[in-house]
Formats: sequence, structure tokens, C-alpha cells
Amino acid sequence: MKTIVLFLFSFLFVASAFAQPERYGCHYYRNLHDFQSPKKLTQAQLKDLEGSIARSDTFNIVHYDLALDVTDYNGNYLKGIATIDVVALEPDRMSITFDLMALNVDSVTSSGASLNFTHDGLLLQVYFDEAPVVDENLELTVFYQGNPHQDPQWGGFYFESDYIYNLGIGLTTVPPNFGKVWYPCFDTFVERATYTYHVKSAGGKVAFCQGELVEDLELDGDTVLRSFEFEHQLPTYLSAIAVSNYETDWSVHSGVFGDYDVSLTAKPNNVAGMVNVFQDLGYAIDALEYWWGPYVWGRVGYILTTDGALEIPNNIAYPQFMVNESLISNGRLFSHELGHHWWGNHTTMRTHNDMWMKEGPAEYSAHLFTELKDGHAAFIEQVKDNHLFVLEEAHVQDDGFWALSPMPDEHIYGRHTYYKGASVMHNLRAYLGDDLYRDGMQGVLQTFPFQSLDALQFQETLSDITGEDLEPFFNAWIFQPGFASFEIDSSVTSAAGNQFETTIHVEQKLRAADNFHQMVPLDVSAWNQNWEKTDFQMVANGDFDSYTFTTDFVPAMVALNANGKLNQARMDHTYVIDGTSGYQQVDFCDVRIGCNVMAEGDSALVHVEHQWVAPDSELAEDYIVQFSATHYWEIDGIWPAGIELDARFTYRGGDPEDLDYDLVGFSESGIMLVWRPNSATPWELVPDWELQAGNLFNGTGTVSVPVVQKGQYAFANGDAAAAISSLAYAEDFRVFPNPSTDVIYVQGLQPTSSGIARWMDAQGKLVKEVKFRLTGSESFQFDVRTLKPGVYWLQIFDENGAALAPTKQIEVIR
Repeated sequence: MKTIVLFLFSFLFVASAFAQPERYGCHYYRNLHDFQSPKKLTQAQLKDLEGSIARSDTFNIVHYDLALDVTDYNGNYLKGIATIDVVALEPDRMSITFDLMALNVDSVTSSGASLNFTHDGLLLQVYFDEAPVVDENLELTVFYQGNPHQDPQWGGFYFESDYIYNLGIGLTTVPPNFGKVWYPCFDTFVERATYTYHVKSAGGKVAFCQGELVEDLELDGDTVLRSFEFEHQLPTYLSAIAVSNYETDWSVHSGVFGDYDVSLTAKPNNVAGMVNVFQDLGYAIDALEYWWGPYVWGRVGYILTTDGALEIPNNIAYPQFMVNESLISNGRLFSHELGHHWWGNHTTMRTHNDMWMKEGPAEYSAHLFTELKDGHAAFIEQVKDNHLFVLEEAHVQDDGFWALSPMPDEHIYGRHTYYKGASVMHNLRAYLGDDLYRDGMQGVLQTFPFQSLDALQFQETLSDITGEDLEPFFNAWIFQPGFASFEIDSSVTSAAGNQFETTIHVEQKLRAADNFHQMVPLDVSAWNQNWEKTDFQMVANGDFDSYTFTTDFVPAMVALNANGKLNQARMDHTYVIDGTSGYQQVDFCDVRIGCNVMAEGDSALVHVEHQWVAPDSELAEDYIVQFSATHYWEIDGIWPAGIELDARFTYRGGDPEDLDYDLVGFSESGIMLVWRPNSATPWELVPDWELQAGNLFNGTGTVSVPVVQKGQYAFANGDAAAAISSLAYAEDFRVFPNPSTDVIYVQGLQPTSSGIARWMDAQGKLVKEVKFRLTGSESFQFDVRTLKPGVYWLQIFDENGAALAPTKQIEVIR
């Protein structure tokens, strides 16, 4: 009945055969495990942040003219003259306060006259002799110099590896805005201005800045001065320069909205390699213009630096090591950064706590690039891969499950922000449908051009544009943590004229969420015996719901979300097995399935769901003490009688973050794999299972199932010996012939006074119940001619309701 193999030696365990690709998201930091999270702002700092944002209500900064001297490369020294055009918005303002970090201020002037100022290393306060006139331009000039600041981990102003450049975000600094490390500014996401740059450099290094090159002067010796004009308004973190012995490869991309110059800038020995890994850039431009609208920044440009990446318009900072990476990795990174030119550069969030509003759409932009370039199947694979990473790692690496808005300060650049943000963008597309999603997202950008907004404004604007109530979506996916998942609890099919009417009962379960999701669009897919699929869509609400659909056939299989339109607390995969094989990893589902027996020419359509929520456990045999609280599997499919599949399930509980830690974190002695064919049937020990536990105290092992039966599988704890003892009589239990046309024989039962045979259809509905009596015999026969052709589950109980044998799957044919 069962074999337990307890290897008393350790064995090598491979965590997953489905390898996760490298993740180079925006602001990619290579030494992830050394990364230090930002510190949470105190109440006083939060007040200061709101005050900093409020400065934009007192003065409007129209333009920055930045004259920079970076000729002292060895000294890491910057000299600057910032001429700032401001407009007073309120009367009687006798001072203005700029952010300026660490650098030394020599003087401040206006119209040639010196102004008094104070500078504490963070804030530069300039005092006026007379209050500026409201709505009249005022020009202030700040003279400053020093060694610019860098974030302890990533961001700031760099003199490094023969490069001079800045990255306008500090990953461990809150708020993260880093315009202030190299010029005086209103350093928030709210304030925007246009720019002029004049950069003096030497030693063969030349400046590449945003905008158009308007002057290129050779000064004394090897000193050069280059000037650029940038006409679009930018928040301060997106203003940037880069200086090195650069060369540029120029090309033109012709898109649906016009032609764009494309510049790829690198040191001479990297130009050819950069051109090679950017060969698919045109797909990214076309895909993102289709979904987000016209590109508004003129030139599409990337420039290599030592550490990246950052979405700087015209000169996206790009890490030079990527020249040696694959086309796939580069495509995902450069399309993410390009996506920011809509989400972040064109329209951005009001504060850092809504970082998902730019990082989520940008990461989803990498998926949209794949969809155009490689097709829908590759796109869905990338969507699933991303979401599997979210389920496995986001809560681990971010120290918990978090709502996307507001994200705690210390996790603004965490895995939730990027990768759950992308998952949620995919879900929003499912809620709205492609056309409304595209119109809605473009509409938000058009409503807030070169502006900021918060999450509630995003929700309200998107609802107004699409005409859809998106409050349920935002409440479910943005404003609360965790996930929801849906399963078919039961279903029933009946004839309706020349067609068939199927009603499915759907249960919603939650993972680390507080409230059930409402108004959820779920794809319902029904397959006939020929594997032809018909799709429907239901809108699910609350913990239980139902849906009825009509087909021209009796569904051989029904599944939810089989098209990958919605990311949930589950993964699934549908595939074909067309020959015998050893165990093969089922993509995304953390189970291995093989095929022991298959006649030539046969094949099996297999559907596997890995639910990242607790299984229902109300109906279970007494020997099962504890169920997994975190996950279970559903295996379904369409295959003829005679095909035998086998499977291997791996439990992992060696670490508190592992899914099975609750069961095997301290000992594996009680671990078992349980199964049931449907929700109306009690869970029982899987027949003929084999446990390979290895070391019983490392939390890791596998359970092999020699014959896979359709239904649900879950790990549990209990008394396996008691389960085996109670079924010992059934070692010779047989049901034959199977499939059958008229009569089946049941053998191997112990003699008993009476019993009940119950026949359940494939959806778990009781279709027949027959009492039998054994008088010294160990067998009886059953007439199946009254049953319609199809698959049934035979359950045999004694008069007290105790199981006399394992549940068996029977096929009736004509």
C-alpha cells in the first residue's frame, strides 16, 4: 500500500528546476544581499517633507542654468554656479529655501547685488532685501563648490572609473531625491523646471547632457566647455550630466508617431557592444508608444556609467557591465527604463510612498516589450515568472506583506514596489480589458502632463476616463497587502435542450490580505474531450460565488484563469504529455510529473494549479491532524484510461519563510501527502506513496506518487501508521474491468455484514448509492449500464460510514 523510505544520510536537494532570470530593475544594485534599507522617517521629518513640498506653493522655479566645473577629477571636486529663475506665488515672502547637501556656498546674488543667506549643510535659506513681486520673474545666482555627496549604497554624484556623472536617487536615503547633492533646488517630485547646462571638463572627457547641444568650445589645453538646452520640465532627480571620453552611435527610429533620433553613448571600446545588445530597442519604443501614447522627449538616448540604471530623459544612465549580458536581460532593462519616460518622467507620484506608480508600470513595460517582440505566449510566461517571484520572494526580501500605497519608507525600493507593481498593472489590464486599459492609462498621462499625483487621484482619474468603478480594484490590490485566489469548489452539468448548462461554485481564499476582493473578472475555460477550449468570463465577489455557462458539449474539464490574465495567490500550467518519461518539472507549479504508461499515439492534457493558500480541511480522515496553512495543488486534465502518470511533491520547511515550515520546521516524522477527488469527499492519505525524507530534521524531502489521480493534493501532519493499518485489508483491493461497458467487479474487501457503494461524478455530485451485503465473500459486482458514459469516483463504506477501501476512479464507456 505504501512504502516509507527513510534515508538516514543527507541527500542533495535542488530547490527548483525552474530557474529565475536575473532581475536588473531600475536603480539596479548588484550586491543585493548587502543592500541596506532606508530608515523610516520620524514624525518631525515627515512634517519637514510636507513643508518641503509646500514650498512649491510659495515659489515656482521656472528654470535652472547650471555652470559646472568638473576638471578636478582626482580631487572629486565640483565647482558650480546655479542661476535660478523663480516666480513668487505669494506676497510678502522675505526668503526662499533651497535644498543643497554638503557643498559649500560662497555667495548668493540677484541682479549683481549680494544677498544674505544661511546654509546648514542641508538647507540654503536666501534672504531678500525686499519681498519679490508676485508673478514677476526673479533671478538668483548661487556660487558653490565642494565634494558632492553619495548615498552609502547607490546614488549621488560620482567621480569613478574615469567617469563623472550623477544619479538623482539615493536608495537608502529618505526622501530619496538627490538633485540637492550637486545644485541648489526644490528637491521634490512635485517641483519641475527646464534646464541649461554648461559643463567644463578636461583630460579627454567631454560632457553629454540632456537636450540639444548648443555650444562646444575648446578652451586652454585639453579643457572643453559644452552647453546643452533642455526644454521640457523635469523634477530635480531626473536632471543629470555624464562626462567621460564618450563616443556616440547615432541612428533614427521611425515610429507610428514620427521619427526619433537614437543615441547610444559609451567609451570607445564599449560602443560596438552597446549597439549589439540594444538591437531590439525599436520594439520597446513601438510597444510603449502603443500602450502609453506618443514619446514626448525628442531623443531616445542611453549612456553607459559604472552603476545604473536611472531613467534620465535623453541620457538614460545604463550600467556598463550590461554590455556583456544577454539580449533578453538588456531588453528587459532598457524597456523598463524607457517605460519611465511615461511613468515617472512625464507623470510621477507626489511622494516616495507611492513609488509603485512609476516602478510598477515601468516594470510592466518590460513585459509589453516582450509581448510585441516575442508574442503573447512569451509575454504570459514572463508575467507568470514575475508573479512567481512576487509570491516566493517579495514578502521575504521586504520583511513582510505590504500594501503598495502607502509603502513604508524603508521598503520604497523593495520587491513589492517593482514586481508586485508590475503584477498589479497586469491585473488592472484584466479588470478593464485591453482597449479600456490603454485608453485609461494614456488618459491619466494626458490629464497630468509633467505633473505629480497620488494614488487616490490615480484611481479617481482612471475611473472617470474609463467609466468603470475602480474602487474595488484599488481597495483589493493597492490599499491592502496580500493576494486573493479563486478555486472551483464544485460544479454540475445538466442538459438544456441540445446544449449543456454548467454551474460552477467558486470559492475565494486570501493570502495575507484582510478583505475579500470584489468585482473580480475571472476567465472560465471549458474543454471538450477533443481538448477544444471555450472561454467565458464571470465577475466574482466575496468568499463564495457561482456562475452558469452553456456549451454544445459536456465539459471534460473546467478551470479558472487558464489564460493568465489575472495574477493571484496561485500559479497554474496547462500542457501536453505525449509519451512516457521520467519526472518533469511543471512550470511555475513546484511539482514534477512523469508518465509510466502510455500507448503509442496516446497523449494527456494536464492542468496543474499550485494554490498559495490553505486548503479547505473540514472533511478529513481522523488520522490527519494538521493541514498545510500555506499551499496545496489541484491536478486535472483529459486523458484516456490506460495512461498512468506519476508525480513527485517536494516539501520545504528548513527556513521559517518556507511554505512548509509550519509542518516540518522541527521534525518531519508526521509528514504525509493527502488527497481528495473533490470538495465533497474527505481528505485521505495518498495511496501507494513513497516518502524520501533524508535527514528528518532538515525540513526537506519528497513524496512520490506512483499513480496520479485527478483531485487536490496537500501536505499534512498526522499518524501515517494508523492510516496504513486501517487500510491494510485493501492491499489486494481491485476494481475491474476499468473502463467498463456493463459490469464492474470489486475484490479484496474484508467480509462484513453490510456496506454502501457511492458513485460520484467528476464534479463531485452523488449520482448513485447502492447497499451491498457480504456473507463470507470478499467481492461483489455492480451494474454500470444505468450510468452515463464518463468518469466516476467509487467510494465504499461500511454501515458506520468508515471507508473500506481507497477511492477509485472508474470510467464508463459505450
